[in-house]
Amino acid sequence: MNREALLRSGTDNKHLGFGAGTHACSGMPLVSLELREMMLRILDRFPTIRPANPGRAPNWMDNPTFHGLRSLPVQFEL
Repeated sequence: MNREALLRSGTDNKHLGFGAGTHACSGMPLVSLELREMMLRILDRFPTIRPANPGRAPNWMDNPTFHGLRSLPVQFEL
């Protein structure tokens, strides 16, 4: 089976998770490093980045298992 067929198979999930335990993705450390580097470069490139709605509480996910933001609108100058 080729990778395109693998990605198309199964349910219509909106993401591909890293898994956990013995079924954890072996690429997770690399992706974590890439995400960290990406965020550092964004913050370096846009030093004025700030929340678009500083007075409004962040929109958190309603899930007892996973904790994270649904969205975080930002503003910055080019």
